[in-house]
Amino acid sequence: MIASTSVVTHTFNQNKNIEHLIKGLIKSKFSDELIIVAMGEEDPQDVLGEALPFSTKVFYLQRPCTSLPLAQAKNIGFTMAQGEAVVFIDPNHIPTPELFKSVEELLTMSPRLIVTGECNELIKRPRKNWSYSSLKDNSQKVKMNTGVKTLTNGNFAMLKSLYIEMEGFEERFLGNSAEIDFFMQTEAKGIKTAVSKETWTYLIKERSKHQNMDLDKLIESSALFYSKWGCFPSVESLKALKRKGLIHLNEYSGTLERM
Repeated sequence: MIASTSVVTHTFNQNKNIEHLIKGLIKSKFSDELIIVAMGEEDPQDVLGEALPFSTKVFYLQRPCTSLPLAQAKNIGFTMAQGEAVVFIDPNHIPTPELFKSVEELLTMSPRLIVTGECNELIKRPRKNWSYSSLKDNSQKVKMNTGVKTLTNGNFAMLKSLYIEMEGFEERFLGNSAEIDFFMQTEAKGIKTAVSKETWTYLIKERSKHQNMDLDKLIESSALFYSKWGCFPSVESLKALKRKGLIHLNEYSGTLERM
């Protein structure tokens, strides 16, 4: 039995989505702890009710103007977590009761395991008074990332002790590179990843928040990843920049530089 579970999320001006995430926790009869790491101007406290069935903590993380410190935000949330198990949920995902049932069953059976679950993408934004049946009728299944991208699906869970053993997410990596690096490190240690067949979350599709990209930081992060693993973490994104004439890329030799 898992004694308690902490839910961790990070948010960048996404209070409308956080409201749906909180409603999902309530409907799932979650009663432990929610931790929100806020990186934008919106204050998640504005959408937290006064009589929630679980405790809440909000940490305000000052972000640089060119990138979101996602790995740092995860590390802060996981470090603050008091639960035996920690579930990470992206702020635009609505959790289901099946998520918490799967985490309880899988991590009790196999403590040295990282688990993730199926995700359905909502065709339209959910109404304020949604039900799980209405979400199901208004959604389609998302193709799951597997292999090294298993932890980029928007939800995953592990025991807090395993996170401590792995010493957290590498904060020098940008975007989802830190999750990919974390997966590869766990794989090298023989730690397995399982994908539950249950629907864990419903994804609220939204336009990405516009943010200036620090190309030099991206090149530095990608080159660091290549020096560690002999491959780039997000080749398709780099190829897109190459097509725009912004970078010179050779994924086989590891060459990556500004044009």
